[in-house]
Amino acid sequence: MGSDFSVREQEIRAAIERGQSQDASLWELKRAGATIIEAIRLMRSSYKIGLGEAKVVVSKHPAWKAVADANQPLHDALVTALDDQASSSSGK
Repeated sequence: MGSDFSVREQEIRAAIERGQSQDASLWELKRAGATIIEAIRLMRSSYKIGLGEAKVVVSKHPAWKAVADANQPLHDALVTALDDQASSSSGK
């Protein structure tokens, strides 16, 4: 975790418990220096949503869209590699 984020994480969690919106929380997480993975993890645990939903909520939010877009080629390459591996394994 980033040092700024680790200091602010409990404050953000407390604000969520007091009813802070997902939108406000995502902006706070970005300002606090959280990584996109940390944001997904916190959204999932604090708002009691599934991993898939948390990934979509974070990656589509304006605070994180540029990060998600920059990571998309890596994500696509990993999916392709895993698909290729699965195909070659099933063809044995």
